[in-house]
Amino acid sequence: MRTIANCIAVFFVLHFIWSYIWNCYRKGYRLDFWHFSLLQMLFTTSIMLPFNRSMMNVVALSPILLRHALPYVDEAYLISALGYGAFVIGGALWRVNLHVGLRQKYSHLLNQPVRAAVLLLRSPRLMMFMGIASIGMMAIILAIYFASVGFGLRVEGFLLTHPGVRPFAQFAAFIAMTVGGLALGRFEIRRERSMLILSLLITIALFFYGARAFLASVIQLPFLVWVVRRRTRVSLFFLVGVSVFGLFGAVILDAVRRSHFSLKQVVLSAGIAIAFGNSFSDTRDFALVLSLWDKTFFWGKTYLAGLLAFVPRFVSPFRDKWSLGVVTATMAGFSPEAHAGLRIGGSGEAYLNFGLPAVILVGLFAGSVTKLIDMRIKEAVVHDPMDVRVYGYTLLALLVGAVTNTSNFSSLYTVGMLLVFMGLVVLISRFIKIPLG
Repeated sequence: MRTIANCIAVFFVLHFIWSYIWNCYRKGYRLDFWHFSLLQMLFTTSIMLPFNRSMMNVVALSPILLRHALPYVDEAYLISALGYGAFVIGGALWRVNLHVGLRQKYSHLLNQPVRAAVLLLRSPRLMMFMGIASIGMMAIILAIYFASVGFGLRVEGFLLTHPGVRPFAQFAAFIAMTVGGLALGRFEIRRERSMLILSLLITIALFFYGARAFLASVIQLPFLVWVVRRRTRVSLFFLVGVSVFGLFGAVILDAVRRSHFSLKQVVLSAGIAIAFGNSFSDTRDFALVLSLWDKTFFWGKTYLAGLLAFVPRFVSPFRDKWSLGVVTATMAGFSPEAHAGLRIGGSGEAYLNFGLPAVILVGLFAGSVTKLIDMRIKEAVVHDPMDVRVYGYTLLALLVGAVTNTSNFSSLYTVGMLLVFMGLVVLISRFIKIPLG
């Protein structure tokens, strides 16, 4: 099995290099949304595979858990590799035309949430109001946290032990993440200082939350669209430097959240933390879950728990048992009140629920949506590089995230409600002729 896994990993790395050269670099882009998404998946699966097999992972897992996980790493990788292959094929399906209108209908359906995002992008006063409101809500949560445990950056752990506060904290963070990213995008095009200040304030607030995923969402997608817009004016050396900075930034933020933080120690051990820590450990953690799994499929229970994400866990016994984070934390012997759950990649949940057919279907769907985002961003840039609507398409990434990991359904619901509400406000303001631009 190890030889097969190694061959597949090498093949996917070579395929990515070929695809990047012929379908991205030679077409005038230094990076695009499609290859950025592929690279993220490739890094946590194929590139990290040798490190996931190492006993050095003892820096993150106990020796007992590591001994459970290591024999299953190759199996976990092969399942994830199947999902990666389905993702690639899903992106290629846009080239298939059956002449029955499926592509047009699918594209039209996915474009609906983008329209609401565009309304918000074109209403800076409304964005400012929602951004300030989200910062205010996060400030209240941080004040409660500091008053309870003192100064720190472990809000996530605090929320796990205070389920009554958690929904409000997540609601504020999801809104801040969305508005912050859109504000940064609007600043990049319109150069409005108010939008830059708003995005910076939101970034600072999310930093104190200690939420790496939220911070990345604010900065990552606008930066990526900026790279697509600038095309060949961005150098590969610059992108490599930014990538290295991002890797070390993720490790440093993770270390800052610990009770005993030493910057010197973090710098000296940064390489070990990247290779064997918890930041890019999807395959290793999936292997741990597989080793402890009783081989009984969940038959959609974690998906149903994700679909019910609008119901707080502390009032729903079903969600409190079957939320993906609870399931994976419990299987690994961690307390759900102290551990948010394990990262098992974009294919892990599908496999645990329905097996390999679900891994393929989820991969096909995620790949097709990601390719649509890539196509629409490029079309918008060609049509009008100064049109803010180009940033609206990035929000479809939330749909991909929710399908591949149902823990993200809460963010999808929150952003969806935000866009519907903002759309209604914009329409009403136009009707009564109150400008929001």
